[in-house]
Amino acid sequence: MTVTVTAEVAEFAADTSETVDKQRLWRGAEVLPGYRVLGPIHLGRQFEILDCWSLSRQARCVVKVLRPQAAALPFWREQLLLEGRLLVTLDHPHLVRGYEVRVTPRAGVVLETLGGATVGSTLLGGARPPSTMTLSGLTSRCR
Repeated sequence: MTVTVTAEVAEFAADTSETVDKQRLWRGAEVLPGYRVLGPIHLGRQFEILDCWSLSRQARCVVKVLRPQAAALPFWREQLLLEGRLLVTLDHPHLVRGYEVRVTPRAGVVLETLGGATVGSTLLGGARPPSTMTLSGLTSRCR
């Protein structure tokens, strides 16, 4: 698959002056119908990734939506919808499941959320896994 980045998209991606509309992200705001914001996870240039509560599932989920200024550019909308369609169709124990893809009123992807530590927090947490020397020493003592 070939992705063509137009000058308009490249200019938008380079713009870092935009400020976040925090009122839109307040806890309890409905980012998509049936999904209430619990808090932001990541606010990028093109996308917002939000910790949400699903009213229909009565469970936490992650919602990825286009930033308002990115919604005007078809390139980013198509990228999000493609990602969502792929995640909804994939089924693997090491991948987060995609629950649904919303096209209107706002393009978005609803994903499952998993508890526990992230890979990044585990690596940055300072706790290093035991070395093979330590493990071999433990196994020899347990015999």
